Amino acid sequence: MRVVVTGASGLVGHVTVRGLEAAGHQVLATDRVEPRVKGAAESFRRVNAGDYEALLDVCAGADAIVHLAGISKPEGYPPHEVHNNNVASSYNVLCVAVELGIARVVMASSVNAIGLTWSRAPVFDYFPVDHHHATRNEDAYSLSKWAGEQQADSVARRHPGLSIASLRLHMFMPDRAEAQRQSSGALADSAARGLWGYTTHAMWVQACQRALVADSTGHEILFVVADRTVREDSSTSAAQTYYPGVPLREAMVGNAGFFDCRNTKAVLGWSGGE
Repeated sequence: MRVVVTGASGLVGHVTVRGLEAAGHQVLATDRVEPRVKGAAESFRRVNAGDYEALLDVCAGADAIVHLAGISKPEGYPPHEVHNNNVASSYNVLCVAVELGIARVVMASSVNAIGLTWSRAPVFDYFPVDHHHATRNEDAYSLSKWAGEQQADSVARRHPGLSIASLRLHMFMPDRAEAQRQSSGALADSAARGLWGYTTHAMWVQACQRALVADSTGHEILFVVADRTVREDSSTSAAQTYYPGVPLREAMVGNAGFFDCRNTKAVLGWSGGE
């Protein structure tokens, strides 16, 4: 499959490019900047996903688009820049796919689409959180990810043959041990607001690979988060301590994760392994 990857030079991007190439896909890596890892892609084009005509040109002949381009956090940029950059580029990708007849789009969304890490005090209706949970995002980045999902809903309604997967990833780490290191000390409060979740490189690459070949049409919102938290203690106890009063829809055994990924496993055949 010929796959165009936007944002290929970023942290998630270069891992994705290598994973898709290893799976046998012909990858065209695109970004505003050169790849961070030399040789990470067999071919590269410097393209800004905010430039519709340039994106249209580079995607001609592709079988699928994996859209990873965007500002990856609300910090360090003015809110309007984060929002406008991310929302325009995601809609450009969807419109390019429709115009060129590209039937499959995989988009990097985020668990923050519902409002988590950068919220002042996230509010949850129940645990574990699933893809139906309400959004209460507050910051520009989280809003932009929710808006991208709404765009995908809209485009899929008008073009029902299109397959769009919005993959909600969490803290992107090589492995659980690194995720634990990045969730301690001064980062412990951020980890609590993010419900102690994480996404490993292997989990993400598998989800992307499966989304490219899944037998589905329309738009799917899919959590790609580890089945367990970075904590070693009881998730039920953590919920009672940090989020008292939030009901548990089901028993959370041991350090079970706070994100319900069963839909991802059903739609993609994703294993969720770390």
